[in-house]
Amino acid sequence: WFGHGHTIPAGNPPQALSKTMQEDYFMFCSPILLEEELIPIEIADKTINFLAIIPLFKDEWAYKNSRNTFSFLKKCWQCLLFFGP
Repeated sequence: WFGHGHTIPAGNPPQALSKTMQEDYFMFCSPILLEEELIPIEIADKTINFLAIIPLFKDEWAYKNSRNTFSFLKKCWQCLLFFGP
């Protein structure tokens, strides 16, 4: 299973998603911006949680892996607040 903060490469070995999207990793993350729309759902006796899939550049992946998910997301939020959406 995958959870918040898990990362996976885009291929083996990792490769760019396309010519215009050079990211080569993905990170699974709780849906921070859509948390009200993507609330967990209950089916029978199971709970299904939704995750966002965020493409990452290799240096972003390395930063996240050398620190932790919280530090990486904190840095992302700082950049978003500074540069805007």
